[in-house]
Amino acid sequence: MTETKTATALLGDPKAPLDMKKQIVGAMCANADEETDRVLSQLFAAAGKGASAARVSKKEQALDAKLSELERGPLRQGTFYGVLEQSSAGRRAHVLLPDGSEAYCFLPNDELAARLAPGETLWIDGQGRAALFSSPAPAVGEEAKLERWIDAERLEVSSEGRGRGVVFAAQSLRDQYAAGEAPAGAQVLVCHGRKMAFRALPGEDGPGHYRFLSQEPVPDVHFERDIAAPPAVFGDLLRHLEAELREPESGAAYRLPRATMTLLTGPPGTGKSLCLAGFWRRMIEVTAEVYGVEPEDLPSRAMRLRPASVLSPWLGESDQNLDRFFDEVEHLATTPQTLPDGRSVKLPLIVILEEIDGLARARGHDGIHDRILVTLLERLDVTGGRLADELIFFVSTTNLASAVDPAFLRRAGARVARFGRLDRAGFAAVLEKLLGERPLQPSVETSDPAAAVRALVGEVTPWLYGSPNADPAVLEVRVAGETTPLTYRRREVVTPALVERAVRACATAARDEEVFADAERRNAGGFGLRAEPLIEALADQIAAQLEQIDVHSAAIHLPLPDGARVTGVRRLTPTD
Repeated sequence: MTETKTATALLGDPKAPLDMKKQIVGAMCANADEETDRVLSQLFAAAGKGASAARVSKKEQALDAKLSELERGPLRQGTFYGVLEQSSAGRRAHVLLPDGSEAYCFLPNDELAARLAPGETLWIDGQGRAALFSSPAPAVGEEAKLERWIDAERLEVSSEGRGRGVVFAAQSLRDQYAAGEAPAGAQVLVCHGRKMAFRALPGEDGPGHYRFLSQEPVPDVHFERDIAAPPAVFGDLLRHLEAELREPESGAAYRLPRATMTLLTGPPGTGKSLCLAGFWRRMIEVTAEVYGVEPEDLPSRAMRLRPASVLSPWLGESDQNLDRFFDEVEHLATTPQTLPDGRSVKLPLIVILEEIDGLARARGHDGIHDRILVTLLERLDVTGGRLADELIFFVSTTNLASAVDPAFLRRAGARVARFGRLDRAGFAAVLEKLLGERPLQPSVETSDPAAAVRALVGEVTPWLYGSPNADPAVLEVRVAGETTPLTYRRREVVTPALVERAVRACATAARDEEVFADAERRNAGGFGLRAEPLIEALADQIAAQLEQIDVHSAAIHLPLPDGARVTGVRRLTPTD
């Protein structure tokens, strides 16, 4: 027995000589008894186990080599949805591939399976058989609005150009939902191709996040210096502004809404935009004066709504743009701003609705525009709600009030300023403003600059506003239902913008005459604006304006009777 144990120990000793082990095995085989058979059986079983371990090790090495080959070869990516456990198929990863198809890939180890989270990018072999490794969920993509959560894994979103849809939530978004950081109405990062929403975006803050907030500097336009006889409505608005800034409780006592609605209507070039710019400038100056700061210290306080920034060919997107505009108006008007001295105050806001006939055209012609108008009317109602209590100046402009829906006119026209063509006094006032700071040809009659301007205006004005013979009819317009055509003179197409273009053209010619004159002529002097070239420039601008008038544009450029439909336009010559 002892000898058998010694022989077994020698056989298991790696240091024992091979010849000795061979002799021991031979002796044991020759001397067969029960004990020796048992030892040999154990020896052969141990050898079998060693061979099995070697085979397992060899297979593991082959598997590792295969996985390494897969990792080094072509890879595909997909979006990980979850783990599928099935007895027949084993543990599989549910993956959405870039082409929209789905795959169920083999998960080779527990570590990868435990680490994966919905929404991550899962890298698989080129044949889509095995998952190899993962990378974090994308941090960039499209923005969408979170409409509602369907359950803890799915949500409904809406985005521009796509409408509404249901997508899965990545694990990061699920965590935000559980923490109350992804409520309905939040902006989320989505990839519609992956059918996945990844995370809720931080809330918008600061002027850079306002799409409709004007970032242009405050216009350098002053009522006293640049605008001749502005409509009285702007004086009313400025008094309302100052009263609400200095004593807001007085308006509340009289139950007056702080928000105001004003409509500016009139042909192009009659001064609507210029007066708006002047009011914007004065609003900032009055606000700065009341709060004791410099105008440059105040943030931008003007928002613009242009039809081009709202209208979209995609169904529903125009309504969404309008909603966003009014959401921004409400947020900006109700959010206190911090002044340089640390005070937190609410500041007045001007909201400019430009060329509103492009959005609020009369109903009945286009179902899509009718729906846009309904949204506009709903959001523009300041008789109640939060906007009525904020100091907001809504100002709408249109060249053709007859094209605007009556419901909108009632809503937006609490105050109306009608801009028209210039009469004699208006023409003289505009011309005097435009000539005030320009060099005039020296006059022997006076050396006073203001008197020289008045004298030049007095020379030019009778050319347009003298006797009827001095300004004969230049245009004949026929309207439906009338046998006698309407006739128009040159003065009836004159607007402030037309006068400004004429003065600018005359000033350019005078400048060129002085710059390119020879030395003798320059020494003689006498340069500057004078009556004859100015009259010629006015005649040129009026002729160009008349050329633009046809059947379709006559309603914009000419004062027509209410409801008149133009059927023909004819230009007259002095011999007609």
